[in-house]
Amino acid sequence: MNQLDEAEEHALKDQEYEDTLEQYKAEEEKRTEKRRRKREREKEAKLRKKSLAKAGISIETAATAAASANKEAPNEEFTYVPVVEQNQQQQANETKEKLPAVAPVELPPNDGSFLEMMKRKLQEEAKAGKGSDDATSNEPPSKRRAT
Repeated sequence: MNQLDEAEEHALKDQEYEDTLEQYKAEEEKRTEKRRRKREREKEAKLRKKSLAKAGISIETAATAAASANKEAPNEEFTYVPVVEQNQQQQANETKEKLPAVAPVELPPNDGSFLEMMKRKLQEEAKAGKGSDDATSNEPPSKRRAT
């Protein structure tokens, strides 16, 4: 009976050992596959970068692309920007530099008083003689007579 108990206990320990060994192998295979995929992605990225550079296309690194595009493509090695778009961006930047700075427009308050304010302004203009009769008329502009 002791021999049977010892044999059963030994078989249980062997089974536990094999189970843990399989678990470790599965985890290691999973890590190895993840590393293999990463190496393949890096290799493909290098080839793309090399072929784009030969074609004369501008290439940004992941650090500059993420900084300029606010983490637009964090997993990408580089971003592709067509030459036409690069030229358009340069032209837009040059025209922005040539234009003078414009002062911001003061907007009326958003409390529903805009119509009242405009009505008062039209009345003031009419009193001052700046406005014409057709400006204070209730007829639509299409029915007013041209003066």
